[in-house]
Amino acid sequence: MASSRATHDAISRCFTRIPPDYFASKLLRKQQRISENRSFVKGAGQIGIRSLFAREVRFFHMHVVLVHGLKGWPENAWFPWLRRTLEEKGYTTEALKLPNPLFPKRNDWVEKVRLAISGPETILVGHSLGCAAILLALEEYEGPQIEQIVCVSGMGRPYLKGPVVQKVKEWTGWFTHELDFSTIKPKAKHWRVIHSTTDYVVPFREGEWLAAQLGVPIIETRANGHLIHEEGCMELPEVLHAIQRRNDPQS
Repeated sequence: MASSRATHDAISRCFTRIPPDYFASKLLRKQQRISENRSFVKGAGQIGIRSLFAREVRFFHMHVVLVHGLKGWPENAWFPWLRRTLEEKGYTTEALKLPNPLFPKRNDWVEKVRLAISGPETILVGHSLGCAAILLALEEYEGPQIEQIVCVSGMGRPYLKGPVVQKVKEWTGWFTHELDFSTIKPKAKHWRVIHSTTDYVVPFREGEWLAAQLGVPIIETRANGHLIHEEGCMELPEVLHAIQRRNDPQS
């Protein structure tokens, strides 16, 4: 009986130390968090909650970042299809919106790509000039080795000649030095180079050259051209296959 009385007195003393508005303020904070969560879910839209959380939370599965090229945009061509398909398979994805796509500055694009690398679970998929941005970003990147790079219709050197091209290079900062592939290649576990034999913007030989620098076979697409929206290239199975079978060097 004495023990029960002592317990009762101890509990009473604990509660007398709690401020009068403690429980009310705690309830208010909880209601605010619920309201914020509801607003977040409402704003998630078609992007998917996983994609919005991807940059803040580490997932056990891979995070795919798509990097568009010159005149590109995040919903360009096969990007939406690839994102939907990968998210259905448990990946998280995002597509970067790079500044000034009509007249891109090297440093702006490279910095944006470098900041998009969230950790070793990152997979970067570049198209056209986006591939060059990825290569340059990796040249500067000093973090842990990332999972994979997929270069689509890309280049790793200046292949156009002439005084106008030279002037544009000076203005924009692209390809002012030769890329050091011995530094770049170890930054990712797996590499894939995908190119169309009928690419009229970045010739197929540039894809072959890039693949040779990285020591991987080039993957030819069934689709023709530069694999862009204007050509109706809304799906690109070779990219999906390259990501899903990245551990197979022959894929």
